[in-house]
Amino acid sequence: MHLCDEVSSKLQIFVAEALGTLIAVAFALIGAEVANNLNLNSPMLPAIASGGGVFVGIMLVGRYSGAHMNPVVTLVFLTRKELSINKAATLWTSQLFGAACAAITVYAILGEEAKGAVHNFDNHLNWTQAFFMEAALTFVLVWAILERTQRKIEARRAYEEGFITALVLGITVTLLVAMGAWYTGGSMNPVRSMAPALFYSNSGHYVSEQLWVYFTAPFVGGLLANWLHQWLNQSTSKTPIKMTEPHQPAPSPKSLPPFKHSVVFVCVENSNRSQMAQAFARMYASEMGLELLAFSAGSRPSGVVNPKAIAAMAELQYVLQKHQSKGLDALPDIEFDAVVTMGCGDECPFVRGRIREDWPLPDPKHMEPKEFNEVRDEIGRRVKELLVRVVATLP
Repeated sequence: MHLCDEVSSKLQIFVAEALGTLIAVAFALIGAEVANNLNLNSPMLPAIASGGGVFVGIMLVGRYSGAHMNPVVTLVFLTRKELSINKAATLWTSQLFGAACAAITVYAILGEEAKGAVHNFDNHLNWTQAFFMEAALTFVLVWAILERTQRKIEARRAYEEGFITALVLGITVTLLVAMGAWYTGGSMNPVRSMAPALFYSNSGHYVSEQLWVYFTAPFVGGLLANWLHQWLNQSTSKTPIKMTEPHQPAPSPKSLPPFKHSVVFVCVENSNRSQMAQAFARMYASEMGLELLAFSAGSRPSGVVNPKAIAAMAELQYVLQKHQSKGLDALPDIEFDAVVTMGCGDECPFVRGRIREDWPLPDPKHMEPKEFNEVRDEIGRRVKELLVRVVATLP
């Protein structure tokens, strides 16, 4: 990717994420202020407004930036290695900018009445209670996000699933804000609380004594949800589960063609990294004149080879769309010369191999083409070195 294309791509992500954040925060601020101005004794108006803002934001910009609209969500995906640090920085910057624009816009429309949208917990909780309330609400929100975004879908169903995701998360935010509105306001989003507090006047007491709760508690709740979600998925995946589809039977050793060496690459989804590694192994084996069988599998296969991986390997004249995403039980019952894991670690202890390695490569599925290709090239380099070691160690 040329420099101008890279800058253009980052600018598009920045604008889309800023727009989504502006919409989500503006909806929340206006809903809170209208409810405050009308002295409503129900939290449903700010709750519906907040949920509606999330729904609209995801539907409008989800396909361009991912529609995080919340720095906690971005940090969670960064820790899962589904984002590069550069993209995360772009998203955080755009979220701050979008929230600031929302606060200024709402103030321009409502004037001094907009101050009613500033979060506080003066009348109900002490700071410890408020901290746990915000952390707990964010925990549930992030869990809901992970449950939706970790589901694998076919490309033809992308819009349908995107709508369902927006609807589910919008409803989730509505219910969570309704639960927390009387106590802390139900922020769950640091920029939603920071923007009005910093831009609206006469918020000095709030900024000095309460804003830190709204900034730190969501991160604690979000990271805790991410850790527990990953732990549960790892524990579940260690239980043998039949993943082989009827059209993907595991080949018997007798049915395999003659070979001298064998390697297998295992990641989580068998959609990106392991598929490209298998492709490189076949390419380099052909160049080196090796009798090599190369396999790939996933501890939790998605069932779909990522179109980004197909496009990346097409640049190297390899047709990856002939591959299929497979589970571990689709592998032949043999002892491989080399077993390489990429992201699933000790979830795959029953794959027998003379050489075992773990390559700590990030999952590139959400990366931009330039970053995706950098991961592809690193995989290619490692595969070539692996084949040289296999031949030297196991002649």
